[in-house]
Amino acid sequence: MPFLKEKYKILMVDDKEEDFLLVKNYINDLPFQYEIEWISDFENGLEAIKTDVHDLYLIDHKLGPSNGIELIREACENGCKKPIILLTGLDNREVDIEALKAGATDYFLKSKLNVDDIEKLLRHSIQRYEYNLNYERQLTVFRNYFNQSFAPLFIVDDTFKLIQINDAFLKQYFEPKKDACIKQIFKEESDYLNLKE
Repeated sequence: MPFLKEKYKILMVDDKEEDFLLVKNYINDLPFQYEIEWISDFENGLEAIKTDVHDLYLIDHKLGPSNGIELIREACENGCKKPIILLTGLDNREVDIEALKAGATDYFLKSKLNVDDIEKLLRHSIQRYEYNLNYERQLTVFRNYFNQSFAPLFIVDDTFKLIQINDAFLKQYFEPKKDACIKQIFKEESDYLNLKE
């Protein structure tokens, strides 16, 4: 899937300016257009994330006395849906898992960063996010069609139990009981068996 935008805004929250300048130099060497901004502390980082003007966030694990995982958790609790990557100096699976549970989309070791890896990391995170965004839009269109259709529509599981019905189904047939089988709407069992087939 191609990128949806021509330029992407990145926010890096890191208490070390030299780490930001290193990442900025890598990003400036990339063929794709990224604009990176730096904030050095937890509170201002959280406020900047709340503005929702960036496309991706790079969060350092250690933010002075604060913790990058806690920043990720608070950002997600405040409605952040954009990709967040935790950058860390620790090669620690527990930190990785904790970051993902908090809402990070990825985790990367600062010591392994280079131009190629930062390019892949940014590109994959953005494309995954945009793919999911597109999927959610299509799902909304489907739900609207399903719910507003004048034709009776239903969804069944692999045992033909009704999972979901629309209003038109209710008007034409019945309010199904929990775990009702679609078989109940057929007058002739042969019609139901044909559907199953």
